[in-house]
Amino acid sequence: METPEKLESPVSLEIVSKYFQVTENPDEADYALVFVSNPDSGTGYSSEDAKKGGNGYVPISLQYGEYIAKDARAISMAGGNPLENLPIVRIKIKRARQSTLLI
Repeated sequence: METPEKLESPVSLEIVSKYFQVTENPDEADYALVFVSNPDSGTGYSSEDAKKGGNGYVPISLQYGEYIAKDARAISMAGGNPLENLPIVRIKIKRARQSTLLI
């Protein structure tokens, strides 16, 4: 799934301009404010996986690229919902939503 391109400001430029002179021209800038967001790999549960016969649990990754849970624990440390089987995420693949931004 490709991540659609978007441009967003993580902070209010109105607030930033109270403390700094904001410019769109890099030649006029003395420094830059840089913000980085974590990879978004979802909540750890997939209804699609559950509909396909899986338990619905999928790995949560802090990587931007593809992550395969091939060495994951057979039984989750968190234990999941005590009313259902313990979650197993082994051999499931997850890709962060922003991964296509790195290509």
